[in-house]
Amino acid sequence: MIHLYQWPPGRKIPNLGPFCMKLEAYLRISGLEHRVISTTSLSKSPKKTMPFAEIDGQLISDSQVIIEILEKRSPRPMDFHLNAEQRAHAVAYRGMLETHLVPILVHFRWVEEAGWAQFGPRVFGKVPALIRPLISGHMRRQVIKRLNSLGVSRHSVSELCEFAQADISAVANLLGTKQFVFGSEVSTLDLVIFSVIGNILEGDVDMPLIDIVKGHQNLVDHMHRVLALFNESHVKGHVKSHSKS
Repeated sequence: MIHLYQWPPGRKIPNLGPFCMKLEAYLRISGLEHRVISTTSLSKSPKKTMPFAEIDGQLISDSQVIIEILEKRSPRPMDFHLNAEQRAHAVAYRGMLETHLVPILVHFRWVEEAGWAQFGPRVFGKVPALIRPLISGHMRRQVIKRLNSLGVSRHSVSELCEFAQADISAVANLLGTKQFVFGSEVSTLDLVIFSVIGNILEGDVDMPLIDIVKGHQNLVDHMHRVLALFNESHVKGHVKSHSKS
């Protein structure tokens, strides 16, 4: 059984971390037996990142690394139907979403005071009150430092929204009127889009990115389509999430 360690779930989406949500969706939709452990502790994570998983007794960090390991093991990988050109698009769009748009999303949650006032209590609400300010404050400082080192938080809010608009429009144009990005079958890129767009729309934080996404109804519909697929995927041996600080 795969043990998946990740941030606490959202109220309307599987997880408040895009990378966690992507990996859990992959496990669910692929029908892989797994147990979900909700936690805010990175002490067991080899790379000190979320999510991480225990597979065959080995702890592995990074959602994409984990997915690629599982894809290679699967007799029918989720991306088996993609041709070389589609695989190239998948790599490029995943990079844009996860290394460019996600940091902007993170900025509005962790850096902007209005966002942090909503997001902080949601993520760290179950941490014991005595140590909650210490843990949440320490992690917030780390995130802010990282975003500054990436140059993300050096931009104005209007500039970040312009960057996000370009990324979101590009994905909307790629999807078009199709059911999933590459046709009638779901791919790992669909899970990336689902996790990022879902966290913008239903991540319990008011931010200008929401209106940008709502300007593309096909992305809103796609998010709900993949969420329905997630909810319909019943895995034998799947164990409901439980908290572990």
